[in-house]
Amino acid sequence: MKWLLAILILAGANRVYSQEFINTRKISLSRGDTTVVAGILADVKIDKVNPRVFYHWYANGQIYSNQGGYSGNLLHGEYLEYAQSGKLLLKGFFMKGVKSGQWIYWYETGSIHETIEYSEGLLEGKTTRYGNDGRIQYSAAYRSDQLHGEMTTVWNDTLYQVTYRNGIEKKRTSLHVFGK
Repeated sequence: MKWLLAILILAGANRVYSQEFINTRKISLSRGDTTVVAGILADVKIDKVNPRVFYHWYANGQIYSNQGGYSGNLLHGEYLEYAQSGKLLLKGFFMKGVKSGQWIYWYETGSIHETIEYSEGLLEGKTTRYGNDGRIQYSAAYRSDQLHGEMTTVWNDTLYQVTYRNGIEKKRTSLHVFGK
C-alpha cells in the first residue's frame, strides 16, 4: 500500500513540475556589419496573434518582422548582435516571436546606448537613452506601449520634463537651459 501511495505522489508531482517542451535551435547570420545569434522555434505556430504587436521570425536565411502576423520560424530565447570587432551591440529576449524583458543596446565603445523594457511585445516600463558621454539624454515610462508617467529629455540645449497619462501629454516643464 505504501508503494502505491508513493507512485501516486510522484505522478502528481510530475504533473505539477512538468513544463511545456519547446523545440528550439540556434541560428547565426550576418546583417550588414553585424552578426546576429538568436534562437528560433521549430514547428511551433501561434493560434492567435495580437494585431498591436510586432512578430519577429526567421525564413530563407533572414530575420523579418511584421505587425500582427508572421510567416516562418518565430524567434525565441536570447537575441544577440555583435559588431565586426566582436563587441556586443544588442542583447534582448524573444518569447514566441515578440520582444520580452529588458533590451540593452551598446555603442561600439562598450558604453550603454539605450535600455528598453518590453512585456508581450509592447513597451512596458522604463526606457532610457544615453549619450556617448554616458549622460542620460532621454528617460520615459511606458504602459501598454504608451507613454505613461514622467518623460525627461534634452532638446535644443533645454531639459524638458513632460508628464503623460495613457499616451496623452498632461504637463510640460522646461527645467534648465544649458549654456545660458
